[in-house]
Amino acid sequence: MWRWGIASGLLAFAIWFGLRSIQAGQVGLVLRYQPRIAPLEKVSGLASPNPLVMGELGHRYLYDLESSNPSQAFTYLTQATQLAPCDFRWWRLRAKAASFDHPDEVEKNLLNAHRLAPSFFQTNWDLAAYYLQQDKVVQATPFLKQSFAQNPSIVPLAFSLLPESFQADPGLIQPLVPQRDDTQWAFVTYLVENGKPQSALAVWHSFFSPYPAKVEIFSGPFIKKLIETHFVSEAWEIWKQSAPQTQASPTNNLLDNGDFAQPLGNNGPNFGWQVTEIKTVTAALDAPPPKCSGKSLVLEFDGESRGSYVWQLLPVKPLGRYRFSFWSRTEQMATGVPVRCVAQTYPLSDQNVMESSPSASGTAPWTRTETVFQVPDRISALTISIGRYGTCPPDQPCSIFGRLWFGGFELQELQ
Repeated sequence: MWRWGIASGLLAFAIWFGLRSIQAGQVGLVLRYQPRIAPLEKVSGLASPNPLVMGELGHRYLYDLESSNPSQAFTYLTQATQLAPCDFRWWRLRAKAASFDHPDEVEKNLLNAHRLAPSFFQTNWDLAAYYLQQDKVVQATPFLKQSFAQNPSIVPLAFSLLPESFQADPGLIQPLVPQRDDTQWAFVTYLVENGKPQSALAVWHSFFSPYPAKVEIFSGPFIKKLIETHFVSEAWEIWKQSAPQTQASPTNNLLDNGDFAQPLGNNGPNFGWQVTEIKTVTAALDAPPPKCSGKSLVLEFDGESRGSYVWQLLPVKPLGRYRFSFWSRTEQMATGVPVRCVAQTYPLSDQNVMESSPSASGTAPWTRTETVFQVPDRISALTISIGRYGTCPPDQPCSIFGRLWFGGFELQELQ
């Protein structure tokens, strides 16, 4: 008999719980799929007081654009927290509703939510953002560090909420950032994107560069980010420390691998010689020009092509004067638009800072070309390129055929 009594009790409880669940579920369906058929006040009468119902009503009044009513949301969410004081969700929403008409209630609600879910990212970030908006950096710090550790992508947004004194001095921000690769990398990225490359370099040298494994992982993205934001000289500094040393002789030659002693593209996609893949153009290394060491670059053309074939980016000094020189020879060259070496400002502009004489037609021996030019004001980076730059004659094919050699590239700053 006692077993039958227990079974009957469990069955009765299951039926009661199922009916309550169905009832609450019906309310949820009405809230979700019929938000505008009946006033929300009538929907609340479909069930006895239930924290889920009260919470859903509070959420609707808080975020529904057509029926938004923060005061009513605060009332419903107050009931939700009373019915379910251990559910952090309603405390978070109640804090949001309180920010409109009850600002003195915000902090208490956020602290309650964090007490119930201390490892949840959003409860940490809610408190961090709240204290930052109040200029209470000290109170925000522990929650800020936890937020960074849980979600490094929040770093830029968090920094935007910091007082101006902190934003002006990155040294005040760095102690807030956990000593982890992902958070420190987010910090470095933030500094670069906000025009503070020297501060980014300081973080790089203190946290990344002493460790070869970190340099291998992060140097490429760091250099790319610096170049994209036009901080070429800073990117060059990092690249020189992490890339193989291929600097051509003499030592005052600013071009990397100017004598082609190393393979093309040996130093990755940012600095050093870069090659455009064109079906009608083949690039290879050959014997060097006379009185030159290393090798030469030979381009073989077999059809239509234009633009830059080979180029490299490098930092220069604004208003600086430079001497650019190289050797070249041709074999059976035939084209309406000859190949030239040009220097263009970075970011690229339509105007060339320097343009060499055109490549010779037919077959010609090794010839040395030298050009002196001055960098425009406020320009701190150039691309040195080999390519075809011009308009083909009208009603004529714009093809190029033959072989063209280059070697002994030098770029030297003149005093």
